[in-house]
Amino acid sequence: VSVDKEKKKFKPHKISLLALGHLITDSYAGMVNPIIPLLMVKLSFSVAYAGIISSTIGISSSLLQPVVGYLSDKLRKRIFIIFGPILAALGFSFMDAAWNYYSLLALIFIGGIGIAFYHPQAASLANLESKEKKATGMSIFVAGGTLGYAFGPILITVLVSLGGLNYTYFTIIPGIVISILLYKYIKILPPKKEKSVSLIEAFRLNPYILVILCLIVIVRAFVVLGFSTFVPILIVERGEKFAMGGLTLFFYQLFGSFGGFIGGFVSDRYRWGEKIILLSFILAIPLFLFYLQLKGVVAMLVYMIIGAVFFSSIPVVVALAQSKMPSHVGTISSMVMGFSWGIAGLLVSILGKIAEVFGVKNMLSILSFVPSLGIVLSLMLIFNSKKPEKNKENVR
Repeated sequence: VSVDKEKKKFKPHKISLLALGHLITDSYAGMVNPIIPLLMVKLSFSVAYAGIISSTIGISSSLLQPVVGYLSDKLRKRIFIIFGPILAALGFSFMDAAWNYYSLLALIFIGGIGIAFYHPQAASLANLESKEKKATGMSIFVAGGTLGYAFGPILITVLVSLGGLNYTYFTIIPGIVISILLYKYIKILPPKKEKSVSLIEAFRLNPYILVILCLIVIVRAFVVLGFSTFVPILIVERGEKFAMGGLTLFFYQLFGSFGGFIGGFVSDRYRWGEKIILLSFILAIPLFLFYLQLKGVVAMLVYMIIGAVFFSSIPVVVALAQSKMPSHVGTISSMVMGFSWGIAGLLVSILGKIAEVFGVKNMLSILSFVPSLGIVLSLMLIFNSKKPEKNKENVR
């Protein structure tokens, strides 16, 4: 009996280690945008090519996640969770070694593959180790990734401010350390699934709602990635210190994690899921436009508020998608948390061309109105949710 109780026991130490791995792995992706202005000078590429960098991260770290998730379930080996952080560390910490723009993209692509390696298997293990407290365990794991995106910019800003781009090599240390810890302490593999569900079959179960939710994620991610990529460039163009870009992104992500917790809590307590999604898009437009008229600390404070507002709907969208496919949670989660973000990353490359023609500030002003598409999609979601719904998953 005691053995059975131990197997069912919530294991916060293992979940915390997985969350720490999530934090470190995702922090590497957050290190790129703050140093883009310096890389532009060193490698002599224009602002148009800066958007392709974000697209490269999106392709390698997000679009590949469903593939990695499938291989992880199929092979059931720990290679993904162990080598993921190492690959991310190798790719992103060696950015200073790039001798031209294309070698920089290659390094970033390698780092992105490391991020894609870690997420699916680590999320499965976190769910497994959570036992009967799955919501608590997964919230800890997800918080690790959000904080990683917050601390990545501040870490790289401090290092580069102290010793220039040469100091980026020091960021390889956390990736190696966490891989060793994961190898030593995380032994359990996700249980083998009896039946795998293709993406096509999964979408047939409730196509309309799921397509809307994925489009909502793409719209929000497109705006988030666009601003995160070009705000540090805008700050430097305004004549402000380089470090302000890293600080701005740090507090933006930090308050974004708080906003996500609040949005999830309010959605669960008052059942306001669709309304929170709609409100986040409505408030985003004036806040982004207001931010572009400001400078310095005041601008950073407004950007922090934007992070809290815009990120508040992230857990709500994931929860809604999972509720529509309760027996296929893993499949739909990979779509709204990984694949859709990858599609948005591809679109960011277009923004670089626009910025080159019209200027960074004017491009961001145009981007500020893209949440209007999110408003339309949110209204479609609210209208559809009022219709009586059949449980299609139980129909075979």
